[in-house]
Amino acid sequence: MTPTPEAQELIRRYLLGQLGDGVREKLEQDLLTSKDLFEELLVVEDELIDEYLSSRLDEEERAAFKQHFLALPERQEKLRFGRAFDSYLLSRATDLRVSNLTPARAQWGWLPTFFSSPLKLAVFAIVLVALGFGVWLIFLHQSEVDKGLLALNAAYREQRPIEARISALSYAPFSETRGAKEPEHVDSLARDRAELTLNTAVGERQGDAAAHHALGEVYLAKRRFDDAIKEFEVARGTDPKNPKLLSDLGAAWLEKGKIDRLGSEPGKGYEDFARSLEELDRALKLNPNLLEALFNRAIVHQVLALPQQAEEDWKEYLDKDPNSKWADEARRNLSLLEEQKKKNSQTREELLQDFLSAHAAGDDERVWQVVSRSREALSRKLIWEQLLDRYLEASNQGRRDDAHFALQVLSYEGKLESRRAHDQYVPGLARFYESSPENQRQTLSQARGLMKLGHEFYSQHKLDDARSSYTQARQLFAGIKDEWETRYAQYWIGYCYYEQGKTQQSISMLEDLTRELERDHQQWLLMRTLHLLSSGYHNANEYSKAIDYNRQALYIAERIGDLIGIFNAASILTFQYSSTGNNQQAFGYIQQSLSIMPNCPLNEIQLARQYTIVAIAFDSAGFYYAAIDYQKEAIRRATAISLVQHVSLDYARLGLMFAKVGDFGEALRNLDLAYTTAQSDADETHRKEMMAFSSLQTGHLYRTQGDFKKAIASYDQSIALSDNFHFKYDVYEAHKNRLFCYLTLKDDRASEQELQTTLDLAGKYRSTMTEGDNKNGFFDIEQSVYDLAIDYEYSR
Repeated sequence: MTPTPEAQELIRRYLLGQLGDGVREKLEQDLLTSKDLFEELLVVEDELIDEYLSSRLDEEERAAFKQHFLALPERQEKLRFGRAFDSYLLSRATDLRVSNLTPARAQWGWLPTFFSSPLKLAVFAIVLVALGFGVWLIFLHQSEVDKGLLALNAAYREQRPIEARISALSYAPFSETRGAKEPEHVDSLARDRAELTLNTAVGERQGDAAAHHALGEVYLAKRRFDDAIKEFEVARGTDPKNPKLLSDLGAAWLEKGKIDRLGSEPGKGYEDFARSLEELDRALKLNPNLLEALFNRAIVHQVLALPQQAEEDWKEYLDKDPNSKWADEARRNLSLLEEQKKKNSQTREELLQDFLSAHAAGDDERVWQVVSRSREALSRKLIWEQLLDRYLEASNQGRRDDAHFALQVLSYEGKLESRRAHDQYVPGLARFYESSPENQRQTLSQARGLMKLGHEFYSQHKLDDARSSYTQARQLFAGIKDEWETRYAQYWIGYCYYEQGKTQQSISMLEDLTRELERDHQQWLLMRTLHLLSSGYHNANEYSKAIDYNRQALYIAERIGDLIGIFNAASILTFQYSSTGNNQQAFGYIQQSLSIMPNCPLNEIQLARQYTIVAIAFDSAGFYYAAIDYQKEAIRRATAISLVQHVSLDYARLGLMFAKVGDFGEALRNLDLAYTTAQSDADETHRKEMMAFSSLQTGHLYRTQGDFKKAIASYDQSIALSDNFHFKYDVYEAHKNRLFCYLTLKDDRASEQELQTTLDLAGKYRSTMTEGDNKNGFFDIEQSVYDLAIDYEYSR
């Protein structure tokens, strides 16, 4: 059957990359089944090459020809052959033009002379045979790579094997329920033929990028991710700027990560996701319109718990490809993101209503799930707090039945807490309110109002005002023997001391509170107190003790089913391990904290902090592209709630991350934003701390660029701003890096003084560490300082 002119035009647009996904996929399926159509494809390829060589393509078509048509090595070979043949004809015509022959004789007069020589005739015959073979080989013969990829497409025509897009495969639906298992609908014979064909091609064409790339796609479809990555890396060696190759490599790391995060070391999965993101970003820099890479990056952003960036990717995808079946999947993912956003933004009133509905239905399991998700104190989502608010309001208004019901439900929650978590905090609180006389209700209402006011001040980072409100509330609670809320207020006073940098006061108060809570089996508040103590000891540079307290907090949170407590403890353990160089442990806790996020209505302060912590961990491990994305999300969230201190510090970190990927313009821009944001903070202590931190990062950037004098000036500024603060790791960092600069500039006098200071500070850190892994990890990080000391003494 002879293809119609419409089919010929469709093939032409297909070769120039001008078809939408749906039409392209239908044509590719027809090419697999129609010999006539495939032969027409070869003819149109020849015509396009001829039009390109004779400059008959317009500017847009020439660009599409270079970008899409020449993507296959076989077509590049055809083009080289066409150029060589044209060059021969041109040289022959030039030779004839220099003769005195007439135009007609100039065209054919050379033939008698040429054929008069037997030797020339023999040569011409050989050339014709070789030319004929070359035409067959290049223009008519289908390569082994083409055969293998066509067979691969045939194998997965009904169902694709992985969620990510493989560049060689046309659309087929993906079954979410199958997980890591074999797709239900796969032509295993066609797949085996593809693998055999491409293995042969790799063997015959050692080092050929197209063959290795195609074989990698087979392995990717078979879920042999390590083998796929190996083949893609071989192909990258000779074709490093192939965006489709990088997209497939990113897809392999993405799918490998999904498997690894379910294994014995779940943190490896997030390292895989970071590698995937890096490859996909590189692919999109080479070709911003590459749909496969954009689709895959959206998936990566979703699994990395970056919903805003995933949403942006999906919307950009739909702008470029609104009508295909791939677009339908993009819309479904956008809907899932919207549903998740609603779930995570559940209000305190909605949580209480869920609790009361489950209680009315006698569904203890559902009640417990609501309690586990609602233990968020700052936004007052705690169920027991809301029930007490209802009780006091109803009681003060004379609504006895409503007041009685609120206490009855509170008692029910207390019994559930005691039975499920062996926690006596809510049961004791319920008994106190049930037995409290009427004349205490005004005091309780006043004290609880002060606690609410303290939370508002804390959220605004007005820590002196917050601490004052909490202190007044504690005095009122203690005056009426409400030991439960007295301890709760004490916890928040300790929190304010910690945030204000008054670490020892915070630790002393919290240690006393810990002993009381342990004695009375008040598990929920004990877990929160241990978690806060951990951060206090971290600030005091006692890293081993800090990690030990946080592990205890995590253990209690898991035992009592406190999802938000698990999130908080895992989040800070991520920071604590990454700050001591233990990236393997850090990534394990990243997995744990991120897995909690979709299931809990966390407050915005928690989320902003979490994204910063994860950004730091990825940065520490050398995954800079992922670190940048997390840091941008942290800035977005902190800016939305006007957390000046967070925003300033995050801008500084983001600047340094951009420097690590070689974007020094963005690096300096973000460091400037860090410094100017810091200047707007009303609190002098925090303002100087933030300015010192941004100056430290600016020093790092100048040092990276080799401008050591500017680096020293920035480190000087950071140290000067930190003089009146308690000892922090940033001060050590400034001294250590200033030492490197002095040594580079061969300033012996300054080097000698700075070396002693830096060694003293390093020793101070090491002396506080007792745990083997963390002590060794810190020593590995700081070994360069000791090496410098040895080299310096030796050179003297």
